[in-house]
This record gives sequence, C-alpha cells and structure tokens, in this order.
Amino acid sequence: MRRGWLVAVALLAGCAAPVQTDASDASDASDLQPAPRVPAPVRSGEASCARDAAAQQPAPTPRRGDVPADAVPGAEACVQQLRRSFNLLTAGGATALAARDVDAVLHSAGLTAIVVREGPAFAASTGYACVYGPDFALGPLAADGSCPP
Repeated sequence: MRRGWLVAVALLAGCAAPVQTDASDASDASDLQPAPRVPAPVRSGEASCARDAAAQQPAPTPRRGDVPADAVPGAEACVQQLRRSFNLLTAGGATALAARDVDAVLHSAGLTAIVVREGPAFAASTGYACVYGPDFALGPLAADGSCPP
C-alpha cells in the first residue's frame, strides 16, 4: 500500500513516469503511458513564502556616500519605520508636514543629532549612520558624529 502511495505522489507532482513496481503488476510494457503533466499550483508551500518575502522586500535605500556595512541593516529598518510614520501623518490629506511634526517623528524613532530645514528636509543620526529626508537616503556620519544636511 505504501509503495503505491509514493508512486501516486510522484505522478501527481509531474516528476516521473509510472514505475512498474512488480513484474506481476503489469501485463505488457507497451501498456505503460507517460504520466500526465499536472500543473503546479500557483502558490505552493515554502516557495510561495519565499516569493512573497522577496516581493515585500523594500527597494535598497539610496545612499549619500559610503555607509559602513554593519550600520546598513539598522539604518534601513529605521527608514522603513520613518516611512510608515510619515505616511500615517499624511494619510489624512496633509500635503506637507510642519517642521515640528517632522522633528517629533524623528525623536520618537530614537534618532539623534536632528536637523530639520525648510521643505521639510531633515538629517538625523541612528548613532551609526545618517538618515536624510525627504528622500530617506542613508549616509555616513561626519567625523564629529553629526549628520550635515
């Protein structure tokens, strides 16, 4: 019984032709037909999870200079958090945020050395890299630890 089940699974997957398991099971080798191709489901198990995860990956964050490799993951996570926060603030129809709103979002994200300018453009430090807005670019820290706008 178990052997027949394994052959059925292989046939359903479209990976193999029928296999003769015992000489008494088949009357003639010419009776064997190729296995029908069964289309794979559009979404299947782990493969679909990998496709979904890849599709959800944000595009690489733009850079303004060489950012240390060990600072990039944390800075990119910070950029994603900032994007969500700013999107929530503008979801009500606001087209431009006041400088105080931008400053509040940057502080709530835990950023330091914050500079907010007209536009509102900003520069802030994660402690290991700089985040610049409004384009959410990453950059290296200055020698003094600041983020020049």
